[in-house]
Amino acid sequence: MERLTEKAPKQSVNSQYVKRKGFYTADCIERLGMYEDTGLTPEEIVELKERDTAKAPIDADEDYGFFTCPSCGEAIYASDNFESHKFCLNCGQRLKWEE
Repeated sequence: MERLTEKAPKQSVNSQYVKRKGFYTADCIERLGMYEDTGLTPEEIVELKERDTAKAPIDADEDYGFFTCPSCGEAIYASDNFESHKFCLNCGQRLKWEE
């Protein structure tokens, strides 16, 4: 992704300090720069957000503690201690176990 911002010396004060929609333009440019510093594309950010949203595993055979990851379909074995499996070991999807 092409970078849209560059770091300016702290002493530099110019017309960037215009207030629009409740934010100063300089603040918006600084926030965009922080995002660009991550090196991630917008698609990668969306993917990370989706993966971090907890999803309930699919019951495969609950009596024996076998479940399936809702994202990748890999088997998850969690016999008694569901809390030990907060993420799918295959794809990293956050899991939400029902009480």
